[in-house]
Amino acid sequence: MSEYIHGETDPHETARLEHMAAFSAHFILRDFDLCPGRHVLDLASGVGAMTEQLANCYPGTRLFGVDIQMQSLRLAQANHSIAAYAQADGACLPFSDKTFDFVHCSWLLEHVHSPLSILREVYRVLKAGRQCQFTEVDNSSFRTIPEYSEVVAVMSALCSIQVDSGADPYIGRRLGQLLQEVGFSNVVVHSLALRGDKEDTFVFEGLTEVFANIFESAEQTLGPEMARQVRTAATRLRQLHSVKGGAIFYSPVVGRGTR
Repeated sequence: MSEYIHGETDPHETARLEHMAAFSAHFILRDFDLCPGRHVLDLASGVGAMTEQLANCYPGTRLFGVDIQMQSLRLAQANHSIAAYAQADGACLPFSDKTFDFVHCSWLLEHVHSPLSILREVYRVLKAGRQCQFTEVDNSSFRTIPEYSEVVAVMSALCSIQVDSGADPYIGRRLGQLLQEVGFSNVVVHSLALRGDKEDTFVFEGLTEVFANIFESAEQTLGPEMARQVRTAATRLRQLHSVKGGAIFYSPVVGRGTR
């Protein structure tokens, strides 16, 4: 795994993850065949924020969460005790073959050096005929109207750090290819073309806050020389809704495959 750009899992980071899960769940947790009793794995469950969203959307499922960070798992257990949590690397899961009816994962593959190793493990622990879903980034799709130099600079710096560390801030573009390479069938990949403006205030307010929080969470990683730009960029995003003609665009990528 590459260096995690969002810093320590402190109360601010936990709040960021909770907000992001609540916002993104509206778009990515849809149309699953998850009746009560199904075994569901939330891979890279972190602080349990998306695990809770899965429980809300699909009550009665048997939820399991896995993350590599014990600190996050302790918070998950304390705040979202609706799942059985385990510490493990996603490339070496502590489950038998064909254990799960569904595997969910969001925002993990952008951080790892070997996404195929993760996908192979997901393939192994899925039951035959069952699905996984990965939601991933394509940071080239991010833009605002108007364009602000500070926002562009911070996003560019974040992407460069990930690329330099061996991660991929554009991995959504390769998601379908990766799923097929591992052996998944019925692979379906689509971009969620999110646009926030005065016509869609839910997306506008949610997306600007998501990225303002992301920028602030990465301030330590970006270093003191960019601290002022980071804070200015976050402020620009939070004030965007008050700018005439202001808008924000982002297209995360959702991919599904069947074992």
